Amino acid sequence: NYAVDKELANAGSPFVARLHHNPEGQKLVKLKALIVEYGLRPIPKGGVTPEVLENYVLAVAKEKRDAFKDALLATSEKAVYSCEERGHAGLALPYYAHFTSPIRRYADLLVHRLLYTLHKFPGWETIGIVPEGAKLIEACAHISESEKTAQKACRTVDDQLTACFYKPQVKN
Repeated sequence: NYAVDKELANAGSPFVARLHHNPEGQKLVKLKALIVEYGLRPIPKGGVTPEVLENYVLAVAKEKRDAFKDALLATSEKAVYSCEERGHAGLALPYYAHFTSPIRRYADLLVHRLLYTLHKFPGWETIGIVPEGAKLIEACAHISESEKTAQKACRTVDDQLTACFYKPQVKN
């Protein structure tokens, strides 16, 4: 993921990066409350960085670490696909694109196609096309929105299945 995005960047090629921004607004308020709840030191003057978050994870007792990580993830900003920036705040990497799952994610497929285009692989013409310019930006926004919709649908199904499971347990 790192190497492919770096190669596209160094070639001046368009790209589709997966961005995780640091928490802001209500998410930052939740993060600060989580830190207090676990008895950790306040966020340092330099702000939230991947290193700071990793230090918080390591400071939590081993038996509480998974719960803390889950709660920490809930305070994170939602990842988006973009062709305007590079980097992954959560991993502290200057380059990051989803590349490994072109069968499951359209964003990964676009990255594969960008790489094929860059290297002019034989037979590329039969593989597919890559949107350019504004169309690629539009595709990134659409992919990000579709991912949110899919996650919301998954949560709804989980909630419904949980309710069905517990319904026999509820006494009127």
